[in-house]
Amino acid sequence: MVERYVDFSLIRLYSQRLGYLTGQLIDAQKMTGQVGDDEAPWEAAFQRRAAEEFATRLPHSYMSDRTAAFRACVQEMDRTRDVPAALDPDWQIVRSYLFNLAEALEAELQLQKRSFPGDVAGESPTTPSIIRVDELAPLASPSALVRQAEAAAAVADFALRQRYGGITSTEVDWIRSLAREVSVVDIAAEYGYSERSMHRRFNDLWEKMNVEGRTEAIVVAASVGWLERPGTPASLVSGAGVGHV
Repeated sequence: MVERYVDFSLIRLYSQRLGYLTGQLIDAQKMTGQVGDDEAPWEAAFQRRAAEEFATRLPHSYMSDRTAAFRACVQEMDRTRDVPAALDPDWQIVRSYLFNLAEALEAELQLQKRSFPGDVAGESPTTPSIIRVDELAPLASPSALVRQAEAAAAVADFALRQRYGGITSTEVDWIRSLAREVSVVDIAAEYGYSERSMHRRFNDLWEKMNVEGRTEAIVVAASVGWLERPGTPASLVSGAGVGHV
């Protein structure tokens, strides 16, 4: 049997969505001044509260689809081999968030089925497709949300690099240097290689990324956001008060 590849696109997608939602929670705390004391919003207790909020605002079918998608992402994370030791704490935070939210959403779906036998609950056309993040923001501590945003960003970056042949963070830095028009000679000197050895390493990198050369590599790096170093979690913030699961 041929082993199928891990779907890193799925892992990246839901890590990014977690980062986006967490950024909105951080923004809501800043706007309202209301903060909580939950130090692990990725764990079951917080996610049960979140699922209760989602259930009042999201269609039954949407919740069901998200539950299946979160579980599929957890499955892909569990199939991933050789997660770097330094990334493992971030990996576990993102996995816990997805797993616990899927479990909590499933519990809410089952509750709706018992409450509305024979009907599909929550399918009213007036049900909004957004959630009020300002209802959830006061439950978590600011430091925990920052940690969750950092974890989401780290996992999303790893998943993206895996899509390009497992490109390392050092190799991403090389491309950043090229984009800043740093010469190969200077890059080689910075990393302790000869110019000839550096050129060989770049050729190996182009093959790994499936690109023709430095210009195409820089274009790819720019398109996926590698040319800007990660900012603070606040940079993930977009809008306030509402968000998507």
